Amino acid sequence: MRVIVGVDGSPPSAHALSWACRLAQTCGYPVRAVCAWSLGGSGEDWMPQPDIPAEGQRRAEQMLREAVEQARRDHPAVTLETAVIEGPPARVLVDLSADADLLVVGSRGHGGFTGLLLGSVSQQCVHHAHCPVTVVR
Repeated sequence: MRVIVGVDGSPPSAHALSWACRLAQTCGYPVRAVCAWSLGGSGEDWMPQPDIPAEGQRRAEQMLREAVEQARRDHPAVTLETAVIEGPPARVLVDLSADADLLVVGSRGHGGFTGLLLGSVSQQCVHHAHCPVTVVR
């Protein structure tokens, strides 16, 4: 079984990673923790600078490393793989779901409107993923 977990550094994504690790520990599945990142703001006056993509990649790697280190401390028997992928998070996770048996996401990540039940990424995953999706609150 292939389990993918979206990780963005938010408390709900940490809960999603922990939930997936508990499932994996029980069933013996490996878990792939994925952090997708993008530059965002694409206004006309935004000028790309050579160090901005490298900084975005570095921050994503650091955040994912910290989340996975905690998960490994809590679930040492689980095989955890990681991937940092540049691109809009919903699109990256939906694309990866084509080769997964389960996609796990937090109910809300960073940004958006706090009053919504689901964040935009989790909502897009629920509606467009190619495999079952678990949304962890």
